[in-house]
Amino acid sequence: MDVWAKRTSALVVNKWYKLNNYHKDNGEGLDYYHVGYTLGAGNIAPMNADTIVYPKNYRQYKVLDSGPLRISFELSYESWNVGAVPVTVTKRFTLDAGSQLNKVEAQFNYNGSTELPVAIGIIRRNEPGSIVLNEKAGIMAYWEPQHGEDGIIGTACIFPTPVKQMRTDKWHLLTVSSANSSAPFVYYNGAAWNKAGAITSDAQWFAYLQDYAAKIKSPVRIEVK
Repeated sequence: MDVWAKRTSALVVNKWYKLNNYHKDNGEGLDYYHVGYTLGAGNIAPMNADTIVYPKNYRQYKVLDSGPLRISFELSYESWNVGAVPVTVTKRFTLDAGSQLNKVEAQFNYNGSTELPVAIGIIRRNEPGSIVLNEKAGIMAYWEPQHGEDGIIGTACIFPTPVKQMRTDKWHLLTVSSANSSAPFVYYNGAAWNKAGAITSDAQWFAYLQDYAAKIKSPVRIEVK
């Protein structure tokens, strides 16, 4: 899961790809977030014992919404083995205008009635950063160390339902939970960039996430009479 750091509300993906130099800040932002062979900024994958079993690349996509207020799309992955069990997954991502976080709905499919252990992870850097692992509130958050002149990225995941464990290892902040074939595993992930100007410190990032988590648990209700 990658992050593009931008300081504009404009939609830039197609534009930046056409420029073919989006690793350089040309005034709107850049892609400097390093993912490597990790879960990056909040991706999800099954676990076999204590090992993350990464899927292959997605093979199909479907755009569901592409409007000024909301975008949503689905990615479908081909089967891969988690231990001796073949697994497929379809991930639906939804992002509303003005939000720092995507809603992720990961539907795993496999034979059997047992739950599938999963890990949701955020890559850690070698230098110190600020970490929040709040199982009670369902918030896993990271304010990265400064990356030279590029600035600082904050990443996070919010879980609307209880999870089994939050911890760190050599590579990740990890949330461990379980999924099944009967319903999607739902969570939120996203990021902020200090040079965008809206969220410029770890305290602001963590406060934003606490407020966001509270809104998920107590959404606005509209009644038409």
